Amino acid sequence: MIRGDNNLLEIIDSVGITELITRNQVRDWLDEPDTSHNSTLDSLVVATRELFEKRYNLTLAERTRTFYYSTYATELELPNKPHTSIDTIEEQDIEGDLTLWVLGEDYTLFGTSLLRFNDCGINLIITTTSGYTVLPKDIERASLMQIKFMFDGEWDNEERVSPEVEKIMRRYDREILV
Repeated sequence: MIRGDNNLLEIIDSVGITELITRNQVRDWLDEPDTSHNSTLDSLVVATRELFEKRYNLTLAERTRTFYYSTYATELELPNKPHTSIDTIEEQDIEGDLTLWVLGEDYTLFGTSLLRFNDCGINLIITTTSGYTVLPKDIERASLMQIKFMFDGEWDNEERVSPEVEKIMRRYDREILV
């Protein structure tokens, strides 16, 4: 079985991600009535989402994701959970022609991210709907705490998560196994 990104060639995201943490939530959390920081706060919201998605192998804001794999695997676990649906799986042959795979005939889905194929596909294009429409409360709280950590100037590395946030997010830590 392949877990994570062992044969993952590329991930393409849909355009126009709607952030689930709003500027007003951040201003309330920071008790920051000064609107001159609005663009900074907006940037920190995006930076925090991107940091969490990368660090914890998650998809936070709902969007369509297309995963391109080159693999001979008969099982595959998709990264960047949660996936609310597997929209399509297509196999691309050497000539570039696509064949749509059918659930139950060509593959089986276990949970929302583990796929078992009835035949080995070589080049697979898997399109999912992934992410949350509403953040779990602990991720929302951790996001606001991380934004405060960054806003207060304690953030010295774009990959650094505050120690308090790390404790909350530990349960979401999904190391990619290859």
